[in-house]
Amino acid sequence: MRETINAALRQATKAQDKRRISTLRLISAAIKDRDIAARGQGTGQATDAELLDLLAKMIKQREESQKIYADAGRAELAQQEAEEIVIIREYLPKQLSDAEMQKAVADAIAESGAYHTARARTPRLIAPQALSHLSVFPLFAPKKRLCFFG
Repeated sequence: MRETINAALRQATKAQDKRRISTLRLISAAIKDRDIAARGQGTGQATDAELLDLLAKMIKQREESQKIYADAGRAELAQQEAEEIVIIREYLPKQLSDAEMQKAVADAIAESGAYHTARARTPRLIAPQALSHLSVFPLFAPKKRLCFFG
């Protein structure tokens, strides 16, 4: 992921895309900060999962800022935040739609056999077994949409 962002930064610099350059520099600086924090804990570089979590937090910060700017009547700053959100989202995996999420959860439950091993059909018993079969699903599915379909 680091290489992708650095390559995109070089390309944006050549194209003289100022918004993209500043946003990619912010991402790069945040990644370096995360790496420094990870080294302080003795774990070396931050993992890709940690970097994806970092990008998700950056988007959330910008969404909050965008709302504040819009409420304050600062449309140009709200637009700037929206542009940064679009650029950061390019480096996150595509979010699942509701239909894709339902299918992924149903497939994971069927694949894990969680429904048959649980004595009752309670999400508390099925969830750990089923979600263990979904590698990155919980990270990119908003928690408010993470529910069990049956």
